[in-house]
Amino acid sequence: MKIKNYILRIKIPKINDSVNYLQILDKTKKYKRSSIKINENKEYITILINAVDVSALRGSVNAILKEIQIIKKINLLH
Repeated sequence: MKIKNYILRIKIPKINDSVNYLQILDKTKKYKRSSIKINENKEYITILINAVDVSALRGSVNAILKEIQIIKKINLLH
């Protein structure tokens, strides 16, 4: 049986150039069934999620997007 691998790349525009997302978020995260890699440039945050199944992919997407959403909300308060 061939093992499937699910890969998702998310590209999010940065709201504020002064926020360094990599200082707040871990550059890499490893879970039992998935991993997350984050890159950042002046304009975008790029998130690469690699998972062994759809459920692990969904969980990783929810985890990282929740963190980014919190950062954006805090940034809007200042």
